[in-house]
Amino acid sequence: MPSKYVVVERPNPRDANAPKKFYAHAKSRGEITIQEIAAEIAKMSTVSTIDAIAVLEAFKQVIPQHLAEGKIVRLGNFGAFITPSTVSCNLIL
Repeated sequence: MPSKYVVVERPNPRDANAPKKFYAHAKSRGEITIQEIAAEIAKMSTVSTIDAIAVLEAFKQVIPQHLAEGKIVRLGNFGAFITPSTVSCNLIL
C-alpha cells in the first residue's frame, strides 16, 4: 500500500535568508497496538496471541538495551536501529 504524504515548505535552518525548500512529510493512516499486531501474527502462524504479545514485549525491552550498548540492531529488510555516538549538523538534517 502506498504511503500518503503532504508537501511542507521549510526554511533552511543554517541560513534564514536562503530560499525555502519543499519536503515530503509522511501522513499517518492511524494507529495499531501491540495486541492487534499480535493477533495478526497469531492468525498467520502457529503461535497464540498471548505468545506473540510476550515476544513483542520482550523485543521492546531487548532493542533499547543493545542500542544503549552502542550496537546497531539490524532487522533484515525491515531496516536498522542505530544510536549515533556523536551528533553533527549533517545527522540532524
